[in-house]
Amino acid sequence: MKGASIVAIIGLLVVSYFSLFHKIGKEPIRIWDESLFALRATYMAENNAYMPNFNKLHPALPDHRNTKMPLLTMVQAASFKVFGLGERSLRIPLSIILVACFGYFIFFAKNTLGNIWIGLFTVLGLLTAQGFLGDHMARFGDHDVVFGMFLFLSVCFYYRYIQNNQRKDIYLFGVFMLLSLLTKSILAFQFVPGIILYLAIKKRLQEQIKNPSTYIVAGAVLLVFIGVLGYLESCFPGFLERTWSYELGGRYSKTIEGHEGGFFYFLQLWATESFLPWFVFAPVGLYALLDKKGDERILDFIRLMCCIMLSAYLIFSFSQTKTFWYATPMYYPLAFISAFGVWHIMLATRNVTAPWKYISNGLLLLCFLMSLSNVIDKNINASNVGKDEQYKFFLKKLEKDSPTLKTFSIADNNFGTSAYFYTHQYNKHKNYDIEFRKGSKFEIGEIIMVCLNNTMDPIYTKYETKQLNQFKMCKLLEIVGRKNTDN
Repeated sequence: MKGASIVAIIGLLVVSYFSLFHKIGKEPIRIWDESLFALRATYMAENNAYMPNFNKLHPALPDHRNTKMPLLTMVQAASFKVFGLGERSLRIPLSIILVACFGYFIFFAKNTLGNIWIGLFTVLGLLTAQGFLGDHMARFGDHDVVFGMFLFLSVCFYYRYIQNNQRKDIYLFGVFMLLSLLTKSILAFQFVPGIILYLAIKKRLQEQIKNPSTYIVAGAVLLVFIGVLGYLESCFPGFLERTWSYELGGRYSKTIEGHEGGFFYFLQLWATESFLPWFVFAPVGLYALLDKKGDERILDFIRLMCCIMLSAYLIFSFSQTKTFWYATPMYYPLAFISAFGVWHIMLATRNVTAPWKYISNGLLLLCFLMSLSNVIDKNINASNVGKDEQYKFFLKKLEKDSPTLKTFSIADNNFGTSAYFYTHQYNKHKNYDIEFRKGSKFEIGEIIMVCLNNTMDPIYTKYETKQLNQFKMCKLLEIVGRKNTDN
C-alpha cells in the first residue's frame, strides 16, 4: 500500500502540472476581475502602494474604486517584481499556493482521517473538474479558488481541534480564517453557521461557547481584520462604504450586472457541467453515511462537510446576485463527499467476482481519464476569447509582422483594463510607445489598434482609413483623412 501511495502521489503531481501549469500563460488576461487584479498588482509592484482607483494608473481607465482585500494582490505584485508583467507571473503563484494546500490536505486525510486515498481522490476530482479550472477559477489570476482553499483548510483544522483538543489546531484555524478574511473580507464567514450546526449536532456547542480558546482566537482574528479595514479606510476614505454597497450588501439585496439565478442555480451548475462526472458520486458519498461499519472519523468529517455546504448554499442561494464563482468554496466539501462516494464504490466491489470488479474499476478509471483528457485539450486549444481580450494575440502578431512599428495607439471604449494591461506591459518590457486611448477623436497620420465595434464604427464614420494589419475582428488602422460629415 505504501508503494501504491507513492505512485499515486507522483501521478497527482503529473496531473497537477497538466491541470494547473501547462500553457497557463496561453490565455490572455481576462476582462473584468482578472484584469482588475492584474492592474492592482501592477500598481503595487511599481509604486509599493495599494491602488484605490484605476485612474491612478491612467486617466482614461474607469473610476472603479478598489474594494478588494490586499493579501493575494501582494503575492502577485511580488511575482511581477521578480518575473515581470505577464500572465504566468500573475497566475503561477496562486497555482503554487493551491498545490501546496492540496499537499497538506492529503497529509490531513492520511493522518487525521486515516485514509490517504480519499484525500487523493478529492484532489484528483478538483483537478479534473471543468468548473474548477475554467474562467475566473484555478487557472486564472482571480482569487476565489485560493480563498476557498484557505477557508476549507480552516475547517480541517477546526475538525482536528474538535477531535484532538490540541490548541495548535484552533490557532491554525484562526490563521487560515484570517487569510480568508484578508482575501475576500467577510465572505470568509460563510462556513461559520455550518460549523455551529455541526457542533450542535455533536452536542458540543455549549462546550465550545465556554471554551476560552474560542474567544482568544476569535478576538485575535477580528482584531487584525478590523485593524486592516481601519487602515484601508484611513488611506482611502469611503473604502468601507464602497465595499459594503458594491461587494456585499448591494450584491445580496439586488441583481448586479445581470448575474441572476434561482434557488437551485448552483446545484444545476454542478450537475450539468461544472463538476461532472464527479457530481454523480456525491449521492453515493451521502448514502454511505448510513454505513454503521464505516470509519467514524471519515463519517464525522462528512457530516461537517454537509453542514458547511448547507450553510454556504443557503447564504448564496438567497442572494439576488449569483455567479458561478460564488460557489467556489463549496467545491472543496463537495469534492470530498464525491471522493468518499468513489471510495465506497471501490470498497463495495472489492470482494465482487470478476468481471464485475474490473468493469466497475474500469469505469471509474475511464471517468478520470476522460475528465483529464478534456482538461488537457482545453488547455492546449484556444477557448472563447472576447474581443476585449484579443490585444495579446494581435500584439504578438504585430511583433512578428512589423517589428519596427512600435509607436501607435490602442483604443478601447469598453472597460479597457485588459487593453491597458498589455499597453503597459509592452511599453515597460519591450520598449514600445503605445498610447492607451478612449473616445473617437484622432489625428491624421495616427495609427490605431482597435478591436471593438463601439470604437471602430465611429472611426469609419469620421475618418478615411488605411488598414495596415488585422487579427480576427481586430484591425490596425492608419488615419489618412477626415470624411465630410456633421458628426
